[in-house]
Amino acid sequence: MAITLTVRAGSRFKKAATAYNDQVKQGHNANSINPTTRRIGMTASGLPILTRTLEWRAVRRSDGRLFSRSKTTPFNISGPRSDGLNLPSEDVYDCQVVATLHDGKKQQSPLASISLRDSLGRDHRWLVCLR
Repeated sequence: MAITLTVRAGSRFKKAATAYNDQVKQGHNANSINPTTRRIGMTASGLPILTRTLEWRAVRRSDGRLFSRSKTTPFNISGPRSDGLNLPSEDVYDCQVVATLHDGKKQQSPLASISLRDSLGRDHRWLVCLR
């Protein structure tokens, strides 16, 4: 069975509970308005049963920089596995998951591309009215 990968962009907006630095003073968390990273979620299915580790990868097309995260998994893996990466900028990313088996052999998914764009724009200003 071949490994398949699904990639999705996370929400730009924080949960209401984390949108403020201090709930009493109602001070805004600047990162909730202008995030410094964008989160993507990745889900792999069709993984071999004897997978030792999974490496989640994203390569930024503009400069070829690799962003990755490795995670050890139980040998009796079944069903899809999910993880995510925080990416530093808007761009097109080629994503892939690489499974390392118990015998050291590797299997990888085909590339899945995602284009991260902030539709609100970097210079967008928010006006928040508190009652």
